[in-house]
Amino acid sequence: MNKYQKIITAIIVAIAVIITGTVVFVAMSCNKGEKQEVTTSKETNQKETTTVEETTTMKPVVLYTNDSVKLREKPTTDSKELDVLSPFTKLICYGVEGNWKHVKVGNKEGYVRSDFVITEAQYQKAQKESKKAEKKKKKSRARLKSSNGSGKVICIDPGHQAHANSSTEPIGPGASQKKAKVTSGTAGKASGLSEYQLNLQVALKLKTALESQGYSVVMTRETNNVDISNAERAQVANNANADAFLRIHANGGGAGQSGILTMCPTSGNPYCGKIASKSYRLASCISNEMVKATGANSLGVSQVDNMTGMNWSKVPVTIIEMGFMTNAAEDKKMATDSYQDQLVTGILNGLADFFN
Repeated sequence: MNKYQKIITAIIVAIAVIITGTVVFVAMSCNKGEKQEVTTSKETNQKETTTVEETTTMKPVVLYTNDSVKLREKPTTDSKELDVLSPFTKLICYGVEGNWKHVKVGNKEGYVRSDFVITEAQYQKAQKESKKAEKKKKKSRARLKSSNGSGKVICIDPGHQAHANSSTEPIGPGASQKKAKVTSGTAGKASGLSEYQLNLQVALKLKTALESQGYSVVMTRETNNVDISNAERAQVANNANADAFLRIHANGGGAGQSGILTMCPTSGNPYCGKIASKSYRLASCISNEMVKATGANSLGVSQVDNMTGMNWSKVPVTIIEMGFMTNAAEDKKMATDSYQDQLVTGILNGLADFFN
């Protein structure tokens, strides 16, 4: 092989090496790309699968709440509260996310806990059972008892007022302990009423009903825009020498609490112990008859000695807690004329028993 042949051979070998290296690199790059594409595809599928597991959409289904429940903006308990739904509220369910239902209520859309909803079939069954229970209640509910109130004076105090008075006064005659003169009370969870408004609504109906039976009625207030302390309210009853002093109130507490409660002083009350026995009887008679008239849960009689309006009283006195305004279902009922009439019937029948 001469010199020129050797040079040509070397050039050919070099070109072959370059071409071979390029092919291998391209092949490796292609294979790597395919692997990346496969991996990306797998990751995408995994992500898509995860999303399907987290949120499941569905054909709209009608559901109902089985209790008072909060409508949340997102499927978490610390999410913004959009509304509080009453038992048996109709919902349109669009999907499920974990233990939450994605629902629409009127013009509001959000999430409710799955364990607070029932199907339409379950709702229909619950309604039938509720109607049967209501019929039984109506049969057991007391009718208005005939009573002659002639010569009897009843003082009615619609609790609270539009504007609280935080100035203090002694909780009883000669007491060193002091409390605010009067507060504005609680407020309705569903009705939008303030307690002082509800109290006056029922008190005015009670006044009319009592007068129709011959009772003389004295009111501590007949409007919401007043400024009368609890001690001053008791003094109105004392000045009238009332045969019974009825303090009309509504309760506040947890959303699940419900029922009628009456209150009176204990026999050991240092300010009004002398009227404790008659006050307890008054509270018991009214509590029993109100529960009969309404079918509400009975919370009985609570004996306490820290209520200014009772401690200053010299006549038989009771605080009547008609129900819980913080319970949406009970609050709605108390705002209706029909239920207020039942409450009044119970109070009237309780007074009839007390005086008999």
